[in-house]
Amino acid sequence: MILAPAAAIGSLELEHADEQVIVEALRTPPKRAGERSMLWWWTLHLRHYAIANGHRTRALREKAERFPGRSMAGQPVERRIFTLLLHALWRSRRLRRAVLALELKRYVEEVHRDLFERYAPDLVVTASPGYFKPDARLLREAALHGVPSASVILSWDNPTSKGYRGADPDLIVTWSARMREQMVEFQDFAPAQVEVGGVPHFDAYYRDDALPSRDALFARLGLDPARRLVLFATSAPGYYGRDHEVAEQLARAVSDDALGMPAQLVIRVHPNFPSKDVSTAAFEEIAREHQDVHLDVPQIVPSGLACHMPGADTDRLMALVRHCDVLVNVFSTTTLEAFAVDRPVVMIESKATVYEHMALVLESGASPVAGSERELLDHVRRYLAHPEAEREERAAIAARELGPGDGRSGERVAGMLLALAGAPSPARAPAVAA
Repeated sequence: MILAPAAAIGSLELEHADEQVIVEALRTPPKRAGERSMLWWWTLHLRHYAIANGHRTRALREKAERFPGRSMAGQPVERRIFTLLLHALWRSRRLRRAVLALELKRYVEEVHRDLFERYAPDLVVTASPGYFKPDARLLREAALHGVPSASVILSWDNPTSKGYRGADPDLIVTWSARMREQMVEFQDFAPAQVEVGGVPHFDAYYRDDALPSRDALFARLGLDPARRLVLFATSAPGYYGRDHEVAEQLARAVSDDALGMPAQLVIRVHPNFPSKDVSTAAFEEIAREHQDVHLDVPQIVPSGLACHMPGADTDRLMALVRHCDVLVNVFSTTTLEAFAVDRPVVMIESKATVYEHMALVLESGASPVAGSERELLDHVRRYLAHPEAEREERAAIAARELGPGDGRSGERVAGMLLALAGAPSPARAPAVAA
């Protein structure tokens, strides 16, 4: 059974029509004025920002320090108390556990009671251990009904940048041993609760026949097989703000043959552009004005989900990463995807905060950071001439951050979940040592 926003039910039912899948509406509690107390408000927000060692996690620390100013304007005493309590929580596991225990005891909203009673699930699975509100709500209900629960971590930055967990699932499945360490250090999980599964949605990178070939991809997109491919993956709208400038700089260099050899550019627009109705007109104009520059806009399935791409579009993106000669991005997870298939990456310097999860990449030197147009083009030019540069560093980061690269992570994670549910499972992929 999949729980999804009501508006997405139709598209998900169609997508899973040939499978044993039921789609039900994800519930939210009704908003009734006066029902939630000041204690609830303080507990919720202190817990959210109370990640362990928060003083070391720059991105979350900055979010936490901005919060009192926004939410307690004109209340200097309250702001001071909030800040003092938060600093204490960052340093005390006992206090963090006490705040979480209070929330778990007093604030369980049973909005899915009818579904638990009707379907009697054997396992509840979420994409986070409760730093996303719907996940916290569902995991708490599972505990109330005595149903085992697991969280399969969705994204690279989640353990250190999304806040402190709002529930206590029985099992956490991480990408890698590095992420496992982060869940123990920053989220206060016991080591025995956390297993390494790999990244199921990256399995295709490790399977030779899982993605379109270079010839098939180039033919489909109208690319020139005689030219090297530079791929620019734009950032989410509002994150960087200068994607159009970078695209224009790369487009001019391609058109002017200024990269040392014949090249072409594909501008891959972030999926949040079309899904949030942000115009891609500027990118379209760049592609029209420059020869050998192509625009790739993600196909978004109309639904109530924040971003719902069909499998074919995901495969196209992964094939672009696999077959590009250089990837340019703005501190994106596509960095790891490129490292998984030994593709050089040039990152664009941004004034945005460098998150904890990116620190190791920067320290390793596996990907240079361009702070100007000249640096950008110099780095791209060097990688086109010497794709082997920083190969060992890329491989080390991929192994450390992505975990097992055997293409069987989906199988491995499924086996873990079936075992927790007490269900028979097929032969599992090899376990990964912690």
